[in-house]
Amino acid sequence: MYRFSQFKVISALMGIVLFQQTLFAEVDTQFITPDSSAAVVVYPQKVLTDKHLQMLPMEVLSAMSVQMLGIDPVHLDSVLLVAAPPAASGVPRVGVVASFNEPTSIDDLLPVLDEQGSTKKAPFSENGPSYRQAQSPYFPSFYQLDEKTILAANDEMLRDMLAQKQNPKSGPLANFVNNSLDKSDLQVFVAVEPIRDLASFMISPLTFPPGLAPVKTLPSQIDTISMKASITDSTYFEAKITTADEASAQEVQATLNQVLTFYQKMADAQFDENQYDSTQKALATYQSRLSSFVVETLKPKREGNVLTLSTKGKEQLTQQILIGYTMALVMPAVAQSSMAAQRISSTNNLRQLILTLHNYHDTYIRMPSQTMRDKDGKPLLSWRVHILPFLEQSDLYNQFHLDEPWDSEHNIKLIGLMPKTFRRPGSKAAPGMTNYQVPLAKGLPFQEHERLKFSNITDGLSNTIAILEVPDEKAVTWTKPDDFQIDLDNPLKGLVRKNQNGFTVVLFDGSARRIITETMTKEKFIKLLTHAGGEVVDF
Repeated sequence: MYRFSQFKVISALMGIVLFQQTLFAEVDTQFITPDSSAAVVVYPQKVLTDKHLQMLPMEVLSAMSVQMLGIDPVHLDSVLLVAAPPAASGVPRVGVVASFNEPTSIDDLLPVLDEQGSTKKAPFSENGPSYRQAQSPYFPSFYQLDEKTILAANDEMLRDMLAQKQNPKSGPLANFVNNSLDKSDLQVFVAVEPIRDLASFMISPLTFPPGLAPVKTLPSQIDTISMKASITDSTYFEAKITTADEASAQEVQATLNQVLTFYQKMADAQFDENQYDSTQKALATYQSRLSSFVVETLKPKREGNVLTLSTKGKEQLTQQILIGYTMALVMPAVAQSSMAAQRISSTNNLRQLILTLHNYHDTYIRMPSQTMRDKDGKPLLSWRVHILPFLEQSDLYNQFHLDEPWDSEHNIKLIGLMPKTFRRPGSKAAPGMTNYQVPLAKGLPFQEHERLKFSNITDGLSNTIAILEVPDEKAVTWTKPDDFQIDLDNPLKGLVRKNQNGFTVVLFDGSARRIITETMTKEKFIKLLTHAGGEVVDF
Protein backbone atom coordinates (compact mmCIF):
# COMPACT_ATOMS: atom_id res chain seq x y z
CA MET A 1 0.00 0.00 0.00
CA TYR A 2 1.39 3.38 -1.00
CA ARG A 3 2.05 5.57 1.96
CA PHE A 4 3.35 8.63 0.11
CA SER A 5 1.39 11.35 1.89
CA GLN A 6 2.87 13.97 -0.39
CA PHE A 7 2.12 11.88 -3.46
CA LYS A 8 -1.51 11.69 -2.35
CA VAL A 9 -1.70 15.45 -2.31
CA ILE A 10 -0.07 15.65 -5.73
CA SER A 11 -2.46 12.98 -7.00
CA ALA A 12 -5.40 14.99 -5.68
CA LEU A 13 -3.98 18.00 -7.49
CA MET A 14 -3.86 15.95 -10.66
CA GLY A 15 -7.50 15.05 -10.17
CA ILE A 16 -8.35 18.74 -9.97
CA VAL A 17 -6.41 19.66 -13.06
CA LEU A 18 -8.22 17.02 -15.09
CA PHE A 19 -10.62 19.83 -16.02
CA GLN A 20 -8.17 22.38 -17.42
CA GLN A 21 -5.67 24.05 -20.57
CA THR A 22 -3.83 27.22 -22.37
CA LEU A 23 -0.08 26.83 -22.96
CA PHE A 24 1.66 23.62 -23.94
CA ALA A 25 4.82 22.57 -22.11
CA GLU A 26 7.09 19.82 -23.30
CA VAL A 27 7.40 16.76 -21.05
CA ASP A 28 10.80 15.11 -20.68
CA THR A 29 9.99 11.44 -21.21
CA GLN A 30 13.63 10.43 -20.73
CA PHE A 31 12.88 9.88 -17.03
CA ILE A 32 10.67 6.89 -17.90
CA THR A 33 12.70 3.82 -16.89
CA PRO A 34 12.75 0.72 -19.13
CA ASP A 35 10.73 -1.33 -16.64
CA SER A 36 8.11 1.37 -15.99
CA SER A 37 4.54 0.28 -16.55
CA ALA A 38 2.48 3.48 -16.19
CA ALA A 39 2.85 7.21 -16.73
CA VAL A 40 0.55 10.15 -16.05
CA VAL A 41 1.01 13.59 -17.63
CA VAL A 42 -0.78 16.84 -16.68
CA TYR A 43 -0.19 20.51 -17.51
CA PRO A 44 -1.26 22.55 -14.45
CA GLN A 45 -0.25 26.07 -15.59
CA LYS A 46 -1.87 25.66 -18.99
CA VAL A 47 -5.03 24.41 -17.38
CA LEU A 48 -5.35 26.72 -14.40
CA THR A 49 -4.96 29.85 -16.52
CA ASP A 50 -7.45 28.83 -19.19
CA LYS A 51 -10.08 31.50 -19.89
CA HIS A 52 -12.89 28.95 -19.91
CA LEU A 53 -12.22 28.17 -16.25
CA GLN A 54 -11.82 31.67 -14.93
CA MET A 55 -14.82 31.30 -12.60
CA LEU A 56 -13.29 28.39 -10.70
CA PRO A 57 -11.83 29.31 -7.26
CA MET A 58 -8.22 29.37 -8.50
CA GLU A 59 -7.18 31.77 -5.74
CA VAL A 60 -8.33 29.29 -3.11
CA LEU A 61 -6.59 26.39 -4.87
CA SER A 62 -3.35 28.38 -5.10
CA ALA A 63 -3.48 29.44 -1.44
CA MET A 64 -4.18 25.90 -0.24
CA SER A 65 -1.41 24.46 -2.40
CA VAL A 66 1.13 27.00 -1.16
CA GLN A 67 0.12 26.29 2.43
CA MET A 68 0.23 22.50 2.06
CA LEU A 69 2.94 21.99 -0.56
CA GLY A 70 4.94 25.20 -0.58
CA ILE A 71 4.22 25.74 -4.29
CA ASP A 72 1.62 27.47 -6.41
CA PRO A 73 0.27 25.06 -9.10
CA VAL A 74 0.09 27.97 -11.56
CA HIS A 75 3.90 27.85 -11.59
CA LEU A 76 3.89 24.20 -12.68
CA ASP A 77 4.32 23.79 -16.41
CA SER A 78 4.04 20.02 -16.35
CA VAL A 79 3.93 17.05 -14.03
CA LEU A 80 5.05 13.59 -15.08
CA LEU A 81 4.29 10.67 -12.79
CA VAL A 82 6.05 7.38 -13.51
CA ALA A 83 5.24 4.03 -11.88
CA ALA A 84 7.16 0.76 -12.11
CA PRO A 85 6.50 -2.68 -10.57
CA PRO A 86 7.33 -2.74 -6.83
CA ALA A 87 10.78 -3.79 -5.71
CA ALA A 88 11.41 -7.27 -4.30
CA SER A 89 11.09 -5.76 -0.82
CA GLY A 90 7.56 -4.63 -1.67
CA VAL A 91 8.55 -0.95 -1.69
CA PRO A 92 6.50 0.91 -4.32
CA ARG A 93 8.42 2.51 -7.16
CA VAL A 94 6.73 5.77 -8.07
CA GLY A 95 8.41 9.00 -9.17
CA VAL A 96 7.25 12.51 -10.04
CA VAL A 97 9.01 15.04 -12.29
CA ALA A 98 7.76 18.59 -11.65
CA SER A 99 8.75 21.21 -14.21
CA PHE A 100 8.22 24.83 -13.14
CA ASN A 101 8.00 28.04 -15.18
CA GLU A 102 10.10 29.98 -12.68
CA PRO A 103 13.05 29.09 -10.42
CA THR A 104 11.85 26.92 -7.54
CA SER A 105 14.02 25.55 -4.74
CA ILE A 106 13.61 22.39 -2.71
CA ASP A 107 14.20 24.56 0.36
CA ASP A 108 10.88 26.30 -0.35
CA LEU A 109 9.10 23.11 -1.32
CA LEU A 110 6.99 21.20 1.19
CA PRO A 111 8.05 23.12 4.33
CA VAL A 112 5.98 20.77 6.42
CA LEU A 113 8.58 18.04 5.82
CA ASP A 114 11.07 19.60 8.20
CA GLU A 115 8.37 19.99 10.83
CA GLN A 116 7.50 16.30 10.57
CA GLY A 117 11.15 15.22 10.42
CA SER A 118 10.37 13.08 7.41
CA THR A 119 13.38 14.21 5.38
CA LYS A 120 17.02 15.12 5.95
CA LYS A 121 19.69 16.76 3.87
CA ALA A 122 22.16 14.22 2.56
CA PRO A 123 24.70 13.89 -0.28
CA PHE A 124 23.17 12.12 -3.28
CA SER A 125 26.46 10.50 -4.19
CA GLU A 126 30.12 10.78 -3.25
CA ASN A 127 30.62 13.96 -5.25
CA GLY A 128 26.98 14.74 -5.97
CA PRO A 129 24.73 17.51 -4.68
CA SER A 130 22.76 17.22 -1.48
CA TYR A 131 19.09 16.34 -1.60
CA ARG A 132 16.23 15.81 0.83
CA GLN A 133 16.38 12.14 1.70
CA ALA A 134 13.29 10.49 3.17
CA GLN A 135 13.68 8.64 6.47
CA SER A 136 11.58 5.75 5.10
CA PRO A 137 11.58 4.08 1.67
CA TYR A 138 7.80 4.52 1.69
CA PHE A 139 8.17 8.33 1.61
CA PRO A 140 9.57 10.38 -1.27
CA SER A 141 13.00 11.97 -1.39
CA PHE A 142 13.34 15.28 -3.26
CA TYR A 143 16.11 16.05 -5.78
CA GLN A 144 16.79 19.40 -7.46
CA LEU A 145 17.75 18.61 -11.05
CA ASP A 146 17.99 22.27 -12.10
CA GLU A 147 16.48 25.56 -11.01
CA LYS A 148 13.12 24.70 -12.61
CA THR A 149 12.95 20.91 -12.23
CA ILE A 150 12.41 18.86 -9.06
CA LEU A 151 12.14 15.08 -8.79
CA ALA A 152 10.25 13.28 -6.03
CA ALA A 153 10.59 9.53 -5.54
CA ASN A 154 11.84 6.99 -3.06
CA ASP A 155 15.60 6.59 -3.28
CA GLU A 156 15.68 3.49 -5.47
CA MET A 157 13.28 4.92 -8.04
CA LEU A 158 14.99 8.30 -7.90
CA ARG A 159 18.37 6.82 -8.81
CA ASP A 160 16.81 4.73 -11.60
CA MET A 161 15.12 7.80 -13.10
CA LEU A 162 18.30 9.89 -13.02
CA ALA A 163 20.31 7.03 -14.51
CA GLN A 164 17.75 6.73 -17.30
CA LYS A 165 17.97 10.47 -17.98
CA GLN A 166 21.78 10.33 -18.20
CA ASN A 167 21.90 7.12 -20.22
CA PRO A 168 18.51 6.57 -21.93
CA LYS A 169 17.48 2.98 -22.61
CA SER A 170 14.54 1.90 -24.69
CA GLY A 171 11.49 0.53 -22.94
CA PRO A 172 7.92 -0.34 -23.98
CA LEU A 173 6.31 2.44 -21.94
CA ALA A 174 8.70 5.20 -23.06
CA ASN A 175 8.20 4.22 -26.71
CA PHE A 176 4.44 4.16 -26.22
CA VAL A 177 4.38 7.59 -24.55
CA ASN A 178 6.64 9.19 -27.13
CA ASN A 179 4.39 7.98 -29.94
CA SER A 180 1.12 8.96 -28.22
CA LEU A 181 1.75 12.09 -26.14
CA ASP A 182 -0.25 15.15 -27.25
CA LYS A 183 -1.82 18.31 -25.80
CA SER A 184 -4.67 16.65 -23.86
CA ASP A 185 -5.21 18.05 -20.36
CA LEU A 186 -4.76 14.69 -18.66
CA GLN A 187 -3.05 11.66 -20.16
CA VAL A 188 -2.55 8.19 -18.72
CA PHE A 189 -0.42 5.52 -20.38
CA VAL A 190 -0.10 1.87 -19.36
CA ALA A 191 2.24 -0.69 -20.89
CA VAL A 192 0.97 -4.07 -19.77
CA GLU A 193 4.04 -6.15 -20.64
CA PRO A 194 6.15 -5.17 -17.57
CA ILE A 195 3.27 -6.07 -15.24
CA ARG A 196 1.47 -8.77 -17.20
CA ASP A 197 2.43 -11.63 -14.88
CA LEU A 198 1.82 -9.53 -11.77
CA ALA A 199 -1.59 -8.38 -13.04
CA SER A 200 -2.62 -11.93 -13.93
CA PHE A 201 -1.47 -13.18 -10.53
CA MET A 202 -3.41 -10.48 -8.69
CA ILE A 203 -6.62 -10.90 -10.68
CA SER A 204 -6.72 -14.70 -10.78
CA PRO A 205 -8.04 -15.32 -7.25
CA LEU A 206 -10.79 -12.68 -7.57
CA THR A 207 -14.39 -13.79 -7.91
CA PHE A 208 -16.42 -11.99 -10.56
CA PRO A 209 -20.21 -11.93 -11.02
CA PRO A 210 -21.69 -14.34 -13.58
CA GLY A 211 -20.87 -13.23 -17.10
CA LEU A 212 -17.76 -11.28 -16.11
CA ALA A 213 -15.33 -14.20 -15.79
CA PRO A 214 -13.59 -13.17 -19.08
CA VAL A 215 -12.25 -10.11 -17.23
CA LYS A 216 -9.57 -12.41 -15.81
CA THR A 217 -8.14 -12.90 -19.30
CA LEU A 218 -7.65 -9.17 -19.99
CA PRO A 219 -4.03 -8.94 -18.68
CA SER A 220 -2.97 -11.67 -21.09
CA GLN A 221 -4.75 -10.07 -24.05
CA ILE A 222 -3.99 -6.34 -23.73
CA ASP A 223 -0.68 -4.74 -24.71
CA THR A 224 -1.24 -1.03 -24.04
CA ILE A 225 -3.88 1.28 -22.62
CA SER A 226 -4.06 5.05 -23.04
CA MET A 227 -6.62 7.45 -21.61
CA LYS A 228 -6.86 11.14 -22.48
CA ALA A 229 -9.24 13.85 -21.35
CA SER A 230 -9.68 17.59 -21.89
CA ILE A 231 -12.29 20.24 -21.30
CA THR A 232 -10.37 23.34 -22.40
CA ASP A 233 -9.72 23.73 -26.15
CA SER A 234 -12.04 20.82 -26.74
CA THR A 235 -14.02 18.68 -24.33
CA TYR A 236 -13.55 14.96 -24.76
CA PHE A 237 -12.56 11.65 -23.24
CA GLU A 238 -10.78 8.93 -25.16
CA ALA A 239 -9.41 5.52 -24.23
CA LYS A 240 -7.50 3.26 -26.58
CA ILE A 241 -6.59 -0.37 -26.05
CA THR A 242 -4.22 -2.30 -28.27
CA THR A 243 -3.86 -6.05 -28.43
CA ALA A 244 -1.43 -8.42 -30.11
CA ASP A 245 -3.83 -9.30 -32.94
CA GLU A 246 -7.33 -8.76 -34.26
CA ALA A 247 -8.72 -11.93 -32.68
CA SER A 248 -7.64 -10.77 -29.22
CA ALA A 249 -9.18 -7.37 -29.91
CA GLN A 250 -12.51 -9.03 -30.72
CA GLU A 251 -12.42 -10.93 -27.42
CA VAL A 252 -11.53 -7.82 -25.43
CA GLN A 253 -14.32 -5.90 -27.15
CA ALA A 254 -16.83 -8.58 -26.16
CA THR A 255 -15.56 -8.50 -22.56
CA LEU A 256 -15.81 -4.70 -22.37
CA ASN A 257 -19.36 -4.82 -23.70
CA GLN A 258 -20.20 -7.33 -20.98
CA VAL A 259 -18.69 -5.00 -18.36
CA LEU A 260 -20.72 -2.05 -19.65
CA THR A 261 -23.89 -4.16 -19.66
CA PHE A 262 -23.21 -5.26 -16.10
CA TYR A 263 -22.61 -1.65 -15.07
CA GLN A 264 -25.99 -0.73 -16.56
CA LYS A 265 -27.70 -3.59 -14.71
CA MET A 266 -26.09 -2.54 -11.44
CA ALA A 267 -27.35 1.01 -11.94
CA ASP A 268 -30.85 -0.24 -12.79
CA ALA A 269 -30.83 -2.51 -9.72
CA GLN A 270 -30.61 0.55 -7.48
CA PHE A 271 -34.14 1.48 -8.46
CA ASP A 272 -36.61 -0.05 -6.04
CA GLU A 273 -40.22 1.03 -5.60
CA ASN A 274 -40.02 -0.14 -1.98
CA GLN A 275 -37.22 2.21 -0.97
CA TYR A 276 -38.29 4.37 1.92
CA ASP A 277 -36.75 7.68 0.91
CA SER A 278 -38.30 9.26 -2.19
CA THR A 279 -35.15 11.33 -2.72
CA GLN A 280 -33.01 8.20 -2.75
CA LYS A 281 -35.43 6.57 -5.19
CA ALA A 282 -35.26 9.60 -7.49
CA LEU A 283 -31.46 9.60 -7.27
CA ALA A 284 -31.33 5.93 -8.24
CA THR A 285 -33.58 6.65 -11.23
CA TYR A 286 -31.29 9.49 -12.31
CA GLN A 287 -28.16 7.36 -11.94
CA SER A 288 -29.77 4.61 -14.01
CA ARG A 289 -30.61 7.12 -16.76
CA LEU A 290 -27.08 8.57 -16.64
CA SER A 291 -25.43 5.14 -16.83
CA SER A 292 -27.57 4.20 -19.82
CA PHE A 293 -26.42 7.36 -21.59
CA VAL A 294 -22.76 6.71 -20.74
CA VAL A 295 -22.88 3.05 -21.81
CA GLU A 296 -24.39 3.95 -25.16
CA THR A 297 -21.84 6.74 -25.71
CA LEU A 298 -18.75 4.71 -24.73
CA LYS A 299 -19.37 1.43 -26.51
CA PRO A 300 -15.93 0.35 -27.81
CA LYS A 301 -15.29 0.61 -31.53
CA ARG A 302 -12.74 -1.74 -33.10
CA GLU A 303 -10.38 -1.22 -35.99
CA GLY A 304 -7.96 -4.12 -36.44
CA ASN A 305 -6.24 -4.74 -33.11
CA VAL A 306 -7.18 -1.31 -31.64
CA LEU A 307 -10.26 -0.63 -29.52
CA THR A 308 -11.42 2.95 -28.96
CA LEU A 309 -13.86 4.36 -26.45
CA SER A 310 -14.22 8.03 -27.32
CA THR A 311 -16.38 11.12 -27.14
CA LYS A 312 -14.20 13.07 -29.58
CA GLY A 313 -16.34 15.09 -31.95
CA LYS A 314 -19.19 14.86 -29.44
CA GLU A 315 -18.39 17.87 -27.28
CA GLN A 316 -21.93 18.44 -26.08
CA LEU A 317 -22.28 14.78 -25.15
CA THR A 318 -19.01 14.93 -23.20
CA GLN A 319 -20.12 18.05 -21.35
CA GLN A 320 -23.40 16.36 -20.48
CA ILE A 321 -21.51 13.36 -19.10
CA LEU A 322 -19.24 15.62 -17.02
CA ILE A 323 -22.25 17.54 -15.70
CA GLY A 324 -24.05 14.28 -15.06
CA TYR A 325 -21.23 12.71 -13.09
CA THR A 326 -20.70 15.94 -11.17
CA MET A 327 -24.36 15.90 -10.18
CA ALA A 328 -24.16 12.17 -9.41
CA LEU A 329 -21.38 13.01 -6.95
CA VAL A 330 -23.12 16.02 -5.44
CA MET A 331 -26.65 14.68 -5.14
CA PRO A 332 -25.82 11.71 -2.89
CA ALA A 333 -24.10 14.16 -0.56
CA VAL A 334 -27.30 16.20 -0.43
CA ALA A 335 -29.34 13.06 0.19
CA GLN A 336 -26.87 11.94 2.84
CA SER A 337 -27.14 15.29 4.60
CA SER A 338 -30.91 14.85 4.74
CA MET A 339 -30.48 11.33 6.15
CA ALA A 340 -27.92 12.61 8.65
CA ALA A 341 -30.38 15.25 9.85
CA GLN A 342 -33.03 12.56 10.30
CA ARG A 343 -30.56 10.38 12.19
CA ILE A 344 -29.71 13.23 14.56
CA SER A 345 -33.40 13.88 15.20
CA SER A 346 -34.00 10.18 15.82
CA THR A 347 -31.09 10.11 18.27
CA ASN A 348 -32.62 13.06 20.12
CA ASN A 349 -35.93 11.19 20.34
CA LEU A 350 -34.20 8.17 21.85
CA ARG A 351 -32.38 10.32 24.38
CA GLN A 352 -35.61 12.02 25.35
CA LEU A 353 -37.28 8.63 25.86
CA ILE A 354 -34.49 7.30 28.07
CA LEU A 355 -34.52 10.53 30.07
CA THR A 356 -38.25 10.02 30.53
CA LEU A 357 -37.60 6.47 31.78
CA HIS A 358 -35.08 7.88 34.27
CA ASN A 359 -37.63 10.38 35.56
CA TYR A 360 -40.18 7.58 35.88
CA HIS A 361 -37.64 5.48 37.78
CA ASP A 362 -36.80 8.40 40.10
CA THR A 363 -40.48 8.66 41.00
CA TYR A 364 -41.42 4.98 41.34
CA ILE A 365 -37.94 3.56 42.20
CA ARG A 366 -38.31 1.11 39.32
CA MET A 367 -38.97 1.07 35.57
CA PRO A 368 -42.40 0.56 34.07
CA SER A 369 -43.46 -2.91 33.04
CA GLN A 370 -43.25 -3.56 29.33
CA THR A 371 -46.93 -4.57 29.45
CA MET A 372 -49.57 -3.25 31.80
CA ARG A 373 -52.00 -6.05 32.76
CA ASP A 374 -55.30 -6.34 34.58
CA LYS A 375 -55.85 -8.51 37.66
CA ASP A 376 -56.55 -11.51 35.43
CA GLY A 377 -53.26 -11.10 33.53
CA LYS A 378 -54.84 -9.72 30.37
CA PRO A 379 -52.52 -7.28 28.50
CA LEU A 380 -53.75 -3.70 28.51
CA LEU A 381 -51.38 -0.92 27.50
CA SER A 382 -47.73 -0.42 26.53
CA TRP A 383 -44.94 1.04 28.63
CA ARG A 384 -45.09 3.99 26.25
CA VAL A 385 -48.42 4.96 27.77
CA HIS A 386 -46.98 4.59 31.30
CA ILE A 387 -44.36 7.28 30.70
CA LEU A 388 -46.62 9.92 29.14
CA PRO A 389 -46.79 12.11 32.28
CA PHE A 390 -42.99 12.32 32.27
CA LEU A 391 -43.03 13.27 28.58
CA GLU A 392 -45.12 16.36 29.33
CA GLN A 393 -48.16 14.52 28.03
CA SER A 394 -50.26 14.32 31.21
CA ASP A 395 -53.41 15.51 29.43
CA LEU A 396 -53.13 12.68 26.91
CA TYR A 397 -52.36 10.17 29.68
CA ASN A 398 -55.47 11.19 31.60
CA GLN A 399 -57.64 10.43 28.57
CA PHE A 400 -56.74 6.72 28.66
CA HIS A 401 -58.93 4.18 30.40
CA LEU A 402 -56.06 2.40 32.15
CA ASP A 403 -58.21 -0.61 33.02
CA GLU A 404 -59.04 -1.29 29.37
CA PRO A 405 -56.86 -2.83 26.63
CA TRP A 406 -55.19 -0.69 23.98
CA ASP A 407 -57.82 -1.58 21.35
CA SER A 408 -60.89 -1.02 23.48
CA GLU A 409 -63.63 1.14 21.98
CA HIS A 410 -62.37 4.14 23.97
CA ASN A 411 -58.57 3.68 23.90
CA ILE A 412 -58.34 2.90 20.19
CA LYS A 413 -59.49 6.45 19.47
CA LEU A 414 -56.31 7.80 21.10
CA ILE A 415 -53.87 6.01 18.78
CA GLY A 416 -53.87 8.93 16.34
CA LEU A 417 -52.69 11.29 19.12
CA MET A 418 -49.25 9.66 19.32
CA PRO A 419 -46.59 12.18 20.48
CA LYS A 420 -43.97 13.03 17.82
CA THR A 421 -41.25 11.68 20.12
CA PHE A 422 -42.43 8.12 19.36
CA ARG A 423 -42.06 8.55 15.57
CA ARG A 424 -38.74 8.24 13.78
CA PRO A 425 -38.15 11.24 11.47
CA GLY A 426 -38.62 10.16 7.87
CA SER A 427 -40.65 7.10 8.84
CA LYS A 428 -43.17 5.89 6.27
CA ALA A 429 -45.04 3.72 8.76
CA ALA A 430 -48.78 4.30 9.16
CA PRO A 431 -49.94 7.01 11.59
CA GLY A 432 -49.89 5.87 15.20
CA MET A 433 -47.04 3.39 14.57
CA THR A 434 -43.76 3.72 16.48
CA ASN A 435 -40.20 2.75 15.54
CA TYR A 436 -38.95 2.94 19.16
CA GLN A 437 -39.24 -0.33 20.99
CA VAL A 438 -37.57 -2.18 23.84
CA PRO A 439 -35.83 -5.50 23.04
CA LEU A 440 -37.62 -8.60 24.31
CA ALA A 441 -36.13 -12.03 25.02
CA LYS A 442 -35.31 -14.18 27.99
CA GLY A 443 -32.63 -12.55 30.13
CA LEU A 444 -33.25 -9.02 28.84
CA PRO A 445 -34.26 -6.07 31.08
CA PHE A 446 -37.89 -5.68 30.03
CA GLN A 447 -39.79 -8.77 31.10
CA GLU A 448 -43.56 -8.92 30.94
CA HIS A 449 -44.02 -9.49 34.69
CA GLU A 450 -41.02 -7.58 36.03
CA ARG A 451 -40.35 -3.95 36.87
CA LEU A 452 -36.59 -3.73 37.22
CA LYS A 453 -34.65 -1.22 39.23
CA PHE A 454 -31.51 0.31 37.77
CA SER A 455 -29.62 -1.47 40.52
CA ASN A 456 -30.68 -4.78 38.91
CA ILE A 457 -28.70 -3.88 35.79
CA THR A 458 -25.46 -5.27 37.15
CA ASP A 459 -23.66 -5.16 33.79
CA GLY A 460 -23.82 -1.39 34.08
CA LEU A 461 -26.15 1.21 32.59
CA SER A 462 -23.49 2.12 30.02
CA ASN A 463 -23.24 -1.49 28.83
CA THR A 464 -26.92 -2.31 28.38
CA ILE A 465 -29.30 -1.36 25.55
CA ALA A 466 -32.60 0.14 26.66
CA ILE A 467 -34.46 1.11 23.47
CA LEU A 468 -34.00 0.22 19.79
CA GLU A 469 -34.79 2.10 16.60
CA VAL A 470 -36.47 -0.46 14.32
CA PRO A 471 -37.38 -0.37 10.57
CA ASP A 472 -40.83 0.71 9.42
CA GLU A 473 -41.89 -2.88 8.68
CA LYS A 474 -41.31 -3.69 12.36
CA ALA A 475 -43.17 -0.64 13.67
CA VAL A 476 -46.03 -1.31 16.11
CA THR A 477 -49.03 0.64 17.36
CA TRP A 478 -47.57 2.83 20.08
CA THR A 479 -50.25 2.04 22.70
CA LYS A 480 -50.13 -1.71 22.04
CA PRO A 481 -48.03 -3.73 24.51
CA ASP A 482 -45.86 -5.00 21.69
CA ASP A 483 -42.09 -4.58 21.18
CA PHE A 484 -39.21 -6.06 19.20
CA GLN A 485 -38.71 -9.78 19.76
CA ILE A 486 -35.01 -10.66 19.65
CA ASP A 487 -33.99 -13.91 17.99
CA LEU A 488 -31.07 -14.94 20.21
CA ASP A 489 -29.73 -17.17 17.43
CA ASN A 490 -29.62 -14.18 15.05
CA PRO A 491 -30.09 -11.09 17.26
CA LEU A 492 -29.45 -8.49 14.52
CA LYS A 493 -32.10 -9.93 12.23
CA GLY A 494 -34.79 -7.45 11.24
CA LEU A 495 -33.14 -4.40 12.80
CA VAL A 496 -31.59 -2.75 9.74
CA ARG A 497 -33.54 -0.60 7.31
CA LYS A 498 -33.10 -1.19 3.61
CA ASN A 499 -30.06 0.61 2.12
CA GLN A 500 -28.68 1.24 5.62
CA ASN A 501 -25.64 -0.28 7.31
CA GLY A 502 -26.86 -0.02 10.89
CA PHE A 503 -29.36 1.32 13.38
CA THR A 504 -29.41 3.51 16.48
CA VAL A 505 -29.91 2.41 20.08
CA VAL A 506 -29.90 4.20 23.41
CA LEU A 507 -28.29 2.71 26.50
CA PHE A 508 -29.64 2.95 30.02
CA ASP A 509 -27.06 5.61 30.89
CA GLY A 510 -28.63 7.92 28.26
CA SER A 511 -25.93 7.60 25.57
CA ALA A 512 -27.05 6.89 22.01
CA ARG A 513 -24.96 4.58 19.83
CA ARG A 514 -24.93 3.65 16.18
CA ILE A 515 -24.73 -0.12 15.73
CA ILE A 516 -22.91 -0.96 12.48
CA THR A 517 -23.90 -4.46 11.47
CA GLU A 518 -20.69 -5.15 9.55
CA THR A 519 -18.59 -4.74 12.69
CA MET A 520 -21.03 -5.90 15.37
CA THR A 521 -20.80 -9.61 16.17
CA LYS A 522 -23.71 -11.71 17.40
CA GLU A 523 -21.95 -12.42 20.68
CA LYS A 524 -21.16 -8.78 21.39
CA PHE A 525 -24.68 -7.62 20.58
CA ILE A 526 -26.21 -10.17 22.95
CA LYS A 527 -23.88 -8.91 25.69
CA LEU A 528 -25.20 -5.41 25.06
CA LEU A 529 -28.79 -6.62 25.26
CA THR A 530 -28.49 -8.56 28.52
CA HIS A 531 -28.30 -6.69 31.80
CA ALA A 532 -26.93 -9.22 34.28
CA GLY A 533 -24.55 -11.44 32.32
CA GLY A 534 -21.40 -10.18 33.95
CA GLU A 535 -19.88 -9.08 30.63
CA VAL A 536 -17.73 -6.04 29.97
CA VAL A 537 -18.42 -4.52 26.55
CA ASP A 538 -16.07 -2.12 24.78
CA PHE A 539 -17.77 0.00 22.13
